[in-house]
Amino acid sequence: MPKKKKYYVNMPKLILFETLDHHMFASVYATKNALPSVTLKRAMEVFMESYNLHEDIYPMEQAYQTYYRMFDAYRELRKEE
Repeated sequence: MPKKKKYYVNMPKLILFETLDHHMFASVYATKNALPSVTLKRAMEVFMESYNLHEDIYPMEQAYQTYYRMFDAYRELRKEE
């Protein structure tokens, strides 16, 4: 197995996710912050409708798992500040 380079070790976990996942997280997180009454499910649906995504391309269950995983990573990064 290749040795990890030093500059990878301290990089935020969020960098490791795919671009669509980044965009989904940012969009849903911003929606939830701006409008706390909006449910996570509705925020995900709005994101998917906005980009013409459907279950075959971006399954909702995968989106939930990705959101929670990225949210946990984001909270960990905020603790370090």
